[in-house]
Amino acid sequence: MRELDHHAIENLGIPGMVLMENAARSFSDLLEKEILSKRPQDLVVICCGKGNNGGD
Repeated sequence: MRELDHHAIENLGIPGMVLMENAARSFSDLLEKEILSKRPQDLVVICCGKGNNGGD
């Protein structure tokens, strides 16, 4: 993952923040489509660390 991030940032000019925003948006869309739409009464908890660990 780190190598892909590095390639996207250095060779394609995509800022790291944009990569993380896209990953978060994709996860959110998937969560809504696959879980929340089918079980809207369920509680979802998302735990996030301090970052810089290839999170996307």
